[in-house]
Amino acid sequence: MPARLVILEGFWRLGKTELAKQISTSLGCQRICEPNHLHAVNVGDVQEWYKMQHLRRHKVAATIIGRGHNAVMDRSILSWIAYQFGREASVVPEASGLVSTVMETSCEIYFIDAEQSLLDMRLEQITDDSTRKLLRDEGFCERYRSFYQAVLPDLFGLTVVPLRATEGKQRLVDKIVRNTICG
Repeated sequence: MPARLVILEGFWRLGKTELAKQISTSLGCQRICEPNHLHAVNVGDVQEWYKMQHLRRHKVAATIIGRGHNAVMDRSILSWIAYQFGREASVVPEASGLVSTVMETSCEIYFIDAEQSLLDMRLEQITDDSTRKLLRDEGFCERYRSFYQAVLPDLFGLTVVPLRATEGKQRLVDKIVRNTICG
């Protein structure tokens, strides 16, 4: 079976990072960590910084996959596009080119979701004020979610596997590992 990239997408504070760590351990593969502008120096335009970080990380993933190894990525360029879609209610003009970077690798995309009540409970754990403010907007949350549920499959032909954060970490890890190994 060819090497694969596991991409974990989803709302903030639902356990993607911990899930990525566990998947990395279970598959014995490299984990490509999520960038965080709050820990970076000289960020400038935050949105542009994230876009560039995600593109850089995709190059790293492509190299790993090209060497025949699996990798797991906590967020991807898709997160940046989904964030813009959630804010603006439209797909950014450069989306096709950015999505093609994902399509160039053999990947599995998982979207971790939860009920609005759980998202609301996790709001205070989010350290970025602008993201916390957006997540209080149910319109943003619905658009962000619909990007993964409808826009990626319908506009770009990408399969996104939905997961519920409430399923429990070990069940999610087992499901993703099984999908990655069995294809």
